[in-house]
Amino acid sequence: DPGAWNQRGSYQNVSLVPQYTAFLSDLFSLDQSDFGCIAVNGLNGSASTLVSPLAACFDLPLSWFRKEPGPMPELGADPSRKALSDEMSAYMTGNRYDFGVAWDSDCDRCVFYDDQGQMLPSSYAVAIFAEYFLEAYPGETIVYDTKLVFNTEAVLQRLSGKPAPALTGSAFMRQKMKATNAIYGGESSAHHYFRMFSGCDSGMLAWLSMLQLLQRRGVSLRQLVEEHQGLARCTAEISLSIEDVDSAFSCIDGRYGQRADRVDEFDGLAFWMPGSWRFSLRQSKTEDKVRLNFETKARPEDLLEEGEQVLKLLHPFCRLTEAEKPVLLVQ
Repeated sequence: DPGAWNQRGSYQNVSLVPQYTAFLSDLFSLDQSDFGCIAVNGLNGSASTLVSPLAACFDLPLSWFRKEPGPMPELGADPSRKALSDEMSAYMTGNRYDFGVAWDSDCDRCVFYDDQGQMLPSSYAVAIFAEYFLEAYPGETIVYDTKLVFNTEAVLQRLSGKPAPALTGSAFMRQKMKATNAIYGGESSAHHYFRMFSGCDSGMLAWLSMLQLLQRRGVSLRQLVEEHQGLARCTAEISLSIEDVDSAFSCIDGRYGQRADRVDEFDGLAFWMPGSWRFSLRQSKTEDKVRLNFETKARPEDLLEEGEQVLKLLHPFCRLTEAEKPVLLVQ
């Protein structure tokens, strides 16, 4: 009907926060007596609109840092960025917190902190969540990206979980979650995906799941991290600006391809090396960067030596100043 185009519409402002809060709170049973004060960091994004009412549902004591929406921190709102995680660690230092969590601006990513204010590397968080869900749901499928795999795959093997490697990126992770009906999926970038949330990522479900996990296990986050560090250690991710990515990758493949026990081109390049160490290179889908990750089941000191050799090979292809020279840090 052409006349319908001339009709005036109307709109209403309706808050869905109460319904959403009720939906999330019904999924968990948290006893506030099991927790002391929790440090929370919204990075001036939207976290406070949901975290505060959810905490009220469970009577959880919170201490806020960067609570109010806006302005965005000058360094952005990536909660895993070192400068921002250092800022959160400084906030937690000198105070008694059982646990800490920081979200990005739209709350779909989150990172966790132990009682000493140390950020939990997200690859360990993926393995910890995989263990938690497989203990509750034996034999289920776990989706994960392939930047760092040693800890997650050790959990899957021990608990007979079904592995479902996925390409890095929310679209690919969600696609794999739906295709496999996975119970949980995790990325090294701090996105966590849940079947109970239609296979999508949620920073709200992630922090409540971590609290539930800690309560049921009766251990601290630091203890869980140390358990997984006993299986494998990794370095902090390195991001490199590389002008000729194809040539750089060919150089690395030429040096390590024949020596490797296994080479995988599933998502970038990954090399399983003799001596129980592994590294991966992947071109970012959102930035003009190459992501470089190292992990080992052996001595962390040896991983640093091997990693330095890889970085030396990549250096001629990189656009960086001396001040920007990457530093390998074992986590």
